[in-house]
Amino acid sequence: MRRKTVVRTLVAIAGLLAAGYPITALSTPGASEAATSTTLYGVSCGSVNMCVAVGDAIVSSHDGGRTWDKRGFPSGIRSQGPVKHLYGVSCSSARTCVAVGNLGLVLRTTTGGGRWLTGSAPASTYSLDGVSCPSASTCFAVGESRSNHPTILVTTSGGRTWKTQKVAAQVSQLIGISCASQRQCIATGGMLHRGAILKTSNSGVTWTVERVPPGIAFIWGASCSSSRTCVAITAGPGINGAAGAVRTEDGGRTWQTARLAEKGAALSVSCGDGRHCVAVGSDLTTGNGVGRIRTTANAGASWLARRAPKGTARLFGVSCATANRCAAVGMIRDGAVITTLDGGVTWLIRRAAS
Repeated sequence: MRRKTVVRTLVAIAGLLAAGYPITALSTPGASEAATSTTLYGVSCGSVNMCVAVGDAIVSSHDGGRTWDKRGFPSGIRSQGPVKHLYGVSCSSARTCVAVGNLGLVLRTTTGGGRWLTGSAPASTYSLDGVSCPSASTCFAVGESRSNHPTILVTTSGGRTWKTQKVAAQVSQLIGISCASQRQCIATGGMLHRGAILKTSNSGVTWTVERVPPGIAFIWGASCSSSRTCVAITAGPGINGAAGAVRTEDGGRTWQTARLAEKGAALSVSCGDGRHCVAVGSDLTTGNGVGRIRTTANAGASWLARRAPKGTARLFGVSCATANRCAAVGMIRDGAVITTLDGGVTWLIRRAAS
């Protein structure tokens, strides 16, 4: 069924339904909270000093995450027609980023977020949930078409124009993508009653469905630190399906599973190097949710729970510029970003200046 609302409390509502979470877990914030909050869904750090986060607004930092500036959408984007939101962003450098969202929205910058221009997604595109740019010119994006089918798009013009790529018929949804190079990417999502991982080694000319370990209902975000090493976040079947991870160190030929510490969903993961990763999500059983953070220092084989700062309701996205420096975003008052300088052990709230 097509998602009829563009204000989503989670990056992909259909994915939660596929994983078996109750619809009551997807309640939006109360009116008073909504009036004072800017939700951010995705973040990407193009360098140690520069990061961009997107959602209901665009915020950026150029000093390693110490300060953040909030920017509006380009003129005309939100003033006409249905309200548009950005769900994913990928920065290939400190100056070049591409962001994607609902209703085929694509924005691109070559000025480190100072000025954004629109891109042109195919008319068949309904919503784009994830994007990965292995170079300044080449990006891949995943989401949903207007015919309610999963879609993969590619650009070789830095986001100006895009082309569709073929997706296997048995795949029902795609929500995440991570590219180790212009030729090698994995896309994640779901099929009927199980998670899906798609892999390309030829720049998306063909995508093959990988063998996923049993007991996985859905696969959320992924992070590939090299052509051989990737980590992805998973959900088990049923309402109480446990959050977990799958990892490969042989280029996707085999995948091993791991349980995540502490209860609660995990939605996004970022690896600052081949061993150190941070995963973020929420405990959906408590009101508007409580942010959850887990870290690994062995490429996802085992995970430790970390404390999110007070006031962090839900976390939707994370990006690590190095093994130690990461930024995470979600449903945080005033559109704030949380940052860490010690690999996720401790976090600080950084509020964005308008």
